[in-house]
Amino acid sequence: MNTEQKRKIAACAYNFIDDRDTIIIDDASSSFYLALYIKEHPEKRLAIVTNSLLAGNELAGLDHVDLYMIGGHVGGHLAATMGDDALENMKHFQVDKAFIGVHSINFDVGITSIATPQMQVKRVILNMSHKVYVLADSSKFGGGYLSVIYPMKDIYKIITDDSISTENIKKAQKENISLVIAR
Repeated sequence: MNTEQKRKIAACAYNFIDDRDTIIIDDASSSFYLALYIKEHPEKRLAIVTNSLLAGNELAGLDHVDLYMIGGHVGGHLAATMGDDALENMKHFQVDKAFIGVHSINFDVGITSIATPQMQVKRVILNMSHKVYVLADSSKFGGGYLSVIYPMKDIYKIITDDSISTENIKKAQKENISLVIAR
């Protein structure tokens, strides 16, 4: 689960959020830690869209958060909305920044995933966001799944932990990918 790394990544990601930003947080565990961090740091007023019931539960009722829940079918091990209703609901939102977790980062092909309804949600997030931040602990690098969610050129920044290999840092630099290492 890499809990400590995900907490560091969340704290680092928070630094890229400006007061009064409109953001979306997906249903990944890394994104959930960002929701927890936002809950504990009320100094920024935010509008937050999410399909995660867990993140929504943490953010609901906070004075510094205007929360928008994406409707749809609830499924998956992360308690999130997905499916056609969720995808349709998402079309009505436009956000400054997206913060998403991923299954895998492969510098040759992009952000990859297993084919699931959650993958479809992640694809729509790209279209509704001005900047996409990928929250990925170092274990997510190098592999690959069957489905490509995003090409690397569509990612604004990847935020990871300090256990990332030198090889992956060099690959990111070679591909001109903005990689931020949380410490």
